[in-house]
Amino acid sequence: MENEVATFDQSVELCKLGFNETTFCAYESETRQFYLCHLDEEGFFMPEKDIKAPLKQQVFKYLRDKFGVISIVEPYFEPSSKYSGYGFGIMKDSIVEYSDEEWDTFEEAENACIDKVISILKEQNPRKSQTIL
Repeated sequence: MENEVATFDQSVELCKLGFNETTFCAYESETRQFYLCHLDEEGFFMPEKDIKAPLKQQVFKYLRDKFGVISIVEPYFEPSSKYSGYGFGIMKDSIVEYSDEEWDTFEEAENACIDKVISILKEQNPRKSQTIL
């Protein structure tokens, strides 16, 4: 399940960027321990001090809806060397940027893509980085 959600560091940065949607998972803020949120009569419950851990699908939707950033992770194949892997592309304000690197797994490329988008947004909005820990 942990491969399906943002990492602890990504989750912290997303919260700084304003992410505050319901999630099924969270991280304990002190130990970074990943856990599934509890369901009670009022909905999903997690302690306030903990960090929401969104599904990567939620992350990409949030970044698209809130900041207009469209991201894609796609396979890469080099016929001459028979190398294959994954890369990503990011589009914001009609500017497209492709990764300079390739990753062996889809999940590695997905995490690198999320990290890159967060980095871009932090550079563009340095005041948005509020303290949450």
